Amino acid sequence: PPSPPADLTVWPPTGAEPVAVDGVYERFAAAGFVYGPVFQGLTAAWRRGTDICAEARLPGEQQPDAGRYGLHPALLDSVLHSLAFGVLDDSEQGWLPFTWTGVRLHAVGASALRLRMTPTARNAVALTVTDPTGRPVASARSLVLRPVTPDRVHAAATRPHADLFRL
Repeated sequence: PPSPPADLTVWPPTGAEPVAVDGVYERFAAAGFVYGPVFQGLTAAWRRGTDICAEARLPGEQQPDAGRYGLHPALLDSVLHSLAFGVLDDSEQGWLPFTWTGVRLHAVGASALRLRMTPTARNAVALTVTDPTGRPVASARSLVLRPVTPDRVHAAATRPHADLFRL
């Protein structure tokens, strides 16, 4: 059986240093990742050793929809935007989620999340996700990430996608 998620009732974690989140969505847009307002929920981040801790919240008008999902996809995506704070390295290279392993959903319907992301390999992290009180929501033993550069994002965005729309 998987080990229980880490305790995130003390928040921010003791010894964690704040990371500025101001302008993160503008930096994403400049790199070719343009997120709509529902996906711009990252509100705070901290660094503690090699771990990144973060908070995300659904916009008020989206919060009633949280119960329709095990874990609201825009909320999960928003909290994973904390990858931008260099949990894997300090380069300008971006990382995109690729392979999930050992995923557990512990609770459903959260409209706000806390996250602790711990590097486990050169291109992988373990995730502990809780609600704002520290109760477990989800965990992943491993999320393997793939590198991506702004040039690749731009090339994908400007290339015709007709192949996606045929049987």
